[in-house]
Amino acid sequence: MSFLTQYPHIQLIQHLARKKKVQIYLVGGFLRDRLTKRPCMDFDFAVAKGAVSLAEKFAEEVKGAFVLLDDENGCGRVVKKTPEGTQIYDFADYRAATFEKDLAHRDFVLNTLALDILKLDPSSDLDTAILDKTGAVKDIEKKVIRMTSAKAFREDPLRLLRAYSLRAQLNFKIAASTLAQIKKDKKLINDVSVERVRDEFFKILSAPETGTVLKEMDKDGILDQIIPQLKVMYKVTQGGYHHLDVWRHSLETVVQLDGVLQEFKAD
Repeated sequence: MSFLTQYPHIQLIQHLARKKKVQIYLVGGFLRDRLTKRPCMDFDFAVAKGAVSLAEKFAEEVKGAFVLLDDENGCGRVVKKTPEGTQIYDFADYRAATFEKDLAHRDFVLNTLALDILKLDPSSDLDTAILDKTGAVKDIEKKVIRMTSAKAFREDPLRLLRAYSLRAQLNFKIAASTLAQIKKDKKLINDVSVERVRDEFFKILSAPETGTVLKEMDKDGILDQIIPQLKVMYKVTQGGYHHLDVWRHSLETVVQLDGVLQEFKAD
């Protein structure tokens, strides 16, 4: 089955973009997850201009829910419920003069894979049509999460947390240079809305090895930035059979719970 046949909504987006005479690329997570053979119902599109109006028209055509994410920077979302599950389509204007420069403003290299929607036809082979202009495939093969630039976290501080949610979901490692930048910029996470932090943090909590990732976040100094209340547990000793302080005991509890949940899943 061809890509456009398998995802008819992409064909509709292609039609709408041609009608509006606007360049559009499918980018990021969907293509990354295709290479890692993970299911994905989220589609991100980079649009030369008019992303919000394109999203509104698409929502109208598929009878989906439209959400304006960022009017100033031109970003809209369409949520469509299907028998297979809820699909999310995000449309955003280029963040630079060209698409190539727009890629440099994305979060991590593994999310810079792209697909020129307007060049697809029903016979197109998706795997050969995917564009890799930054070495994303190499990073995916090495299972590494690497920032696109040292400005990545200043442009959107939520990326500080997203590095760990990708780490948790994909079981990849964060590159040393990226980790160093996270430690340097960690306080910027306090500028992000609690709703965005919550949504990203819940992705970590839903991953198979939550405890391991929480321990890494604690070591890197990012966890107590998003949950400062944790500090009251630091170095609080416990008597009796306890060999860890309250905080380290709490972290170890999550690690052990991960194991129990995996046993339940396998049973």
